[in-house]
Order: sequence, then C-alpha cells, then structure tokens
Amino acid sequence: MESTGVLWKPIWNILESYDFTLQLVNTRELKQVPGRKSDVKDSLWIAHLLACGLLRSNFVPQRGQRQLRDLTRHRPQLHGEHTRCANRIHKVLPDAHIKLSSLATDILGISGRKRNVWFRQALCESAWAARRSKDTYFQAQFHRLACRWGKKRAIVAEAYSLLVVFYHLLKDKSLKYNELGGDYFDTLAPNRLRHHLVKRLESLVYEVTLADRNAA
Repeated sequence: MESTGVLWKPIWNILESYDFTLQLVNTRELKQVPGRKSDVKDSLWIAHLLACGLLRSNFVPQRGQRQLRDLTRHRPQLHGEHTRCANRIHKVLPDAHIKLSSLATDILGISGRKRNVWFRQALCESAWAARRSKDTYFQAQFHRLACRWGKKRAIVAEAYSLLVVFYHLLKDKSLKYNELGGDYFDTLAPNRLRHHLVKRLESLVYEVTLADRNAA
C-alpha cells in the first residue's frame, strides 16, 4: 500500500482486522519512469516490485498506539488554538478602550472574567423582591420557571433577566421600563394554557365544558 497522505488509513484499518500481511511503502520507492500515469499502471507496478521483493515496509504502530498518538498530537493543537484565542482577546480589548491586562494577569481566569460574588448576591436579593411584587412580569416568570426548575434556579434566571433590563436602561438613557404585567405569559399561547387548565381539572375528576362568554 502506498503511503499517500492519510488516504491509506481507512483501508488499512479495515484490512487490519483480517488475516492479511500489510505493507506500507514510501512513495519515493515506487516512482515510475515519467509518462502516462494511471491507477491501474501504478497497481501493476507495485505488484511487480512486491513479487521481486524490492519493497521495504515502513513501521506502522498497533491500533491502540495509533489512537494514543492521535490524541497526544491533537492536544498541542488545542492548546495552541486556546493561546491564539487569548491573544486575539488581548488585542481586541485595547481597541475597545478596555485595559484589562493592567488589572488581571490572565484575562481568561477567574479575576479576568468581568464575576463578583457581592454583585451576584445583590441581584439574587433583587430577584427575590421582584418575585414578591404582585401582578408583575417577574412574579409570573418566577412561578413559570420554579415549577420546572425549582426555586433556586428560577431565582438565578430571574436575576439574569433583571441584569439584562439594567444593562439596556443604563446603556440607553432614553429607554423606560415597561411593565408587561402578570398575565404576559398567558397571552403568548392562550390555546395551550386553556388546554393545560382543562387537563388539570379533568385529572381532578371534573367534567369541563367551555363556553365563549362573548358569544353569549
């Protein structure tokens, strides 16, 4: 088999599981006289050299060793890509007038990643306060998420929503906060809500009949 790039690997992997004696030969040792070249002629030429005992097989490690070699060679590539990404961030931040490298040695570390325990605690406390407000979007959001994720994860999600609101209000001073109301999620999909409520009542052994009040 001629070692042309990585084209030989899939065929080698298939034939390796059978009772074959495989040889991988360097391309330089299989050169023919320049002229008309085709796959058929190359195959005949390789078979002729093999019959004459003129081919020298290269070393091919076992399958496990090949897999380990691929992993160990892939790791430096990932490390190099990580370094290039960090260098690009170092280059972009000064262009955006952010001199983070003077405050943190590693901008991808814990200190460099723009995280504050006290600020997170303040956001969560604000989220708890927003949850207790009546007939508001944040109260409806909390109850909507708490039934699926639990109260703690729902509070974290609500704190993130508050942070997004704060960001846009501080970024554009002309914006004003518009309260969507506690029935905001109900108006998004009324048919699905109606179907859910009917199913809940039927599960409590009630027979439900719906009538349109406007039609009456």
